[in-house]
Amino acid sequence: MPRAMDDPIMIFDSATQPERLVVMLGLKGENGQTVMVLVEFDVHKDRTFVNLVT
Repeated sequence: MPRAMDDPIMIFDSATQPERLVVMLGLKGENGQTVMVLVEFDVHKDRTFVNLVT
């Protein structure tokens, strides 16, 4: 199976959350639409910093 996060179709800044990126993947959902995920960098979580994928 291809690793979609390794080769995204497009990456752009979120229009509503200034600290997030929107990543358009080469995957399709059950309804046939392109899958997109939000990525937020350096989020403080449980005494450490993580890159959060929502």
